[in-house]
Amino acid sequence: MTATLWLLNLGSYSLQLALVVTACAAAAALLRARDPRFMLRYWRGVLLVSVLLPALQPWLPAPAPTGTAGTAVFDGAARSVGSAHPAWPDAIVASLLLGAVARMVWLGLGLLRLRQYRRRAQTIDLEPARSLARQLGVAPRVAVSSELAMPVTFGARRPTILLPARLLSSDPARLLAVLCHEMLHVRRRDWRATLGEECVRALLWFHPALAWLLRRIRLTREQLIDREVVALTGNRQAYLEALLDSARAGVRPQPVAALLPKASQLNERIDLLLKEVSMSTKRVRAALGLCVGVLLLSSVVAVRAFPLAAPADSQDDREKPPPPHKPPPKLVYKVDPAFPDDAKAKKVRGREDVVLEVEIAESGAVSDVKVLKGHPAFNESAVEAVKQWKFEPAQPSPARATITIRFVPPPPPPPPPKPQP
Repeated sequence: MTATLWLLNLGSYSLQLALVVTACAAAAALLRARDPRFMLRYWRGVLLVSVLLPALQPWLPAPAPTGTAGTAVFDGAARSVGSAHPAWPDAIVASLLLGAVARMVWLGLGLLRLRQYRRRAQTIDLEPARSLARQLGVAPRVAVSSELAMPVTFGARRPTILLPARLLSSDPARLLAVLCHEMLHVRRRDWRATLGEECVRALLWFHPALAWLLRRIRLTREQLIDREVVALTGNRQAYLEALLDSARAGVRPQPVAALLPKASQLNERIDLLLKEVSMSTKRVRAALGLCVGVLLLSSVVAVRAFPLAAPADSQDDREKPPPPHKPPPKLVYKVDPAFPDDAKAKKVRGREDVVLEVEIAESGAVSDVKVLKGHPAFNESAVEAVKQWKFEPAQPSPARATITIRFVPPPPPPPPPKPQP
C-alpha cells in the first residue's frame, strides 16, 4: 500500500471513528444515562466496534494506477520529463508513526517506573487487607512506598498494591476504603484493560474522539468501583474523604500518570456518589436497545460515507482485472516542437498549452499520440515533436503518459542599431 493510499484510508477511518463516537455520545446524552455499570459496557462496546471497524467493512477496490510521464513544458529550452512523486504523504505518515512510537515509549517508561517502585517498596501485612482479600477472592501483594503520593495498583499475573506511607497513619476507615478500591480493581482485572486501552490510544494518538472515548471508559470504570466500595464498606463519608485526600496529595509522577485515574474527573465521581444514580431494569433494556441501534446505524452510515480503499495487490487475482498500463519508462531523447509559423504570423500573444496522451511501445518509441486539449494552431507541431521522443523500453506492455507542451511566443527581434551621425 502506497503512502498516499494509506493516508487516505487513515483519513477515512478517522472520519468513521469520529462519526460513530459522536453519534453514540449524543445518544447517551439524550437518554441521560449515568448508571456506571451500563455506561462502562456501552463505552467498551463503542470502542470495540470502532477498533474493529476496518475489519468489519468491505474495502472498495482502489482505482488502477495509470502510467504517467509527468508534464513536459516547452518554452524555448528543452526540459526533461519525469514522474513526480509528492513527498508530503511520506512525511505525514512518518510523523504519525513517530508519534505512535513516542507514545509507546512513554507508556514503556511508565511501566518501568512502576516496576522500580515495586522493587523498592516494603511489603506490609495489614489485617484489613487480609480480610478484604479473603472476602473478594484475590491475593495481591500489599506494600508501602515513600515515593508515591497516592495508591497504585498494577500487574496482571502478580498484582501489586502500593500504598503511600502517609496513608498508614490516616483514619482506619479511610485506609479500609482505599484498600477496598484497589482490591476491586484487582478482582476485575482492570490492569489488562488499562494497558489495552493505552496501546489503542498510542496507535491513534492524534484522534480527539478516541481520546475522549477512552477518558469516558476510565471515568465510568472508576465510578463503578466507587459505588461498589460504598456498598461493601457501608461508609460513604470515609470514602469521599479518601478521594479528596488523594486529590490533595499532589501531582502524579510522570510518566506513571498516563496509567492512573485522572484527578480532573474527581468532581464527576463525587457528584455521582452523592446522587446515587441508578436505572431500573426496564429503562436499562430500553436504553440498551436504543444505544445498540445508534451504534450499528452510525457504523453503517460511516462506512458508506467514508469507504476504505483496498490496494491493488491485496485484491483476489480471480476478481481483479489486470492493470491496463504499467508505470511509464524514463524519457531518454526529446525533440522540442517548433513555434508554428502561422502563430507567428497571427502574432499570438501569451502562452498556449497542448495536452497530449501518448502510448509508449515496448521498444520505447511513441506509437500513438492523441490531442486531449490544445489550440489548433499548435496541435500539429506538438504531435510531430512528441512522435520523435524516445523512452526506455517499456516492459512487458505499452505504457501511457499525459504530456503538456507549452508554447511561449519567441521574443521580438531586437531593433536595428541606430545609424551613427
